[in-house]
Amino acid sequence: MTCVGIFLQSRAAHLFSDGEAAYASGDTFNWPIAKISPVPHLNLIVCARGSALGSALAPQAIAANGRSFDEAREKAPETLRRLLHELSASPVGAFEMYVAGWASNGPAAWMIQNTESHGLPAFSAVDIDGSAFVPGEPDLIGQIVAGLPPHYKNLDDLDIEHEASRIAEVWRNSPGDLRPGKFITLATVSETKITQRIIKRWDQ
Repeated sequence: MTCVGIFLQSRAAHLFSDGEAAYASGDTFNWPIAKISPVPHLNLIVCARGSALGSALAPQAIAANGRSFDEAREKAPETLRRLLHELSASPVGAFEMYVAGWASNGPAAWMIQNTESHGLPAFSAVDIDGSAFVPGEPDLIGQIVAGLPPHYKNLDDLDIEHEASRIAEVWRNSPGDLRPGKFITLATVSETKITQRIIKRWDQ
């Protein structure tokens, strides 16, 4: 199960995700995988969840269509529609794509999906304001908020590596199968660079 978290601070956009993939059939064989793709020429990072085929190809399609973060977002709905048309002979399945990076007005993020879910439409680039967490059921969000430091007033007050690691444990300790595995990767986009590193590992 892919878990995704996003924080937008005044000088950087951050995206973190786990590193475990599994067969949709429910097979118990899981394997490590890097789910965050950097796109340096557009100054953005992409993380997809859901269908393996869609998750693999959609980020590449976004990277190939646009000359900037803003243009990639503008073209994203048509880019995904065209991609799915070209793959019409293959069962793609449902997927979501989360994008964070440096826009013309600073750090920004958005998501897009090929089916209706989370109360959001298909094939529509939806802006993310401040932060976002998936899974994001109310009880999980409650735990995430409850763990914020006492001095917290805005996102710039947060140690993002610490918070990403803490939120990963909230997901990890939640009931059911929607839990992260293998490791947590944190990627950060500033105006001039992209960094990416593993901040947490699990033995199992």
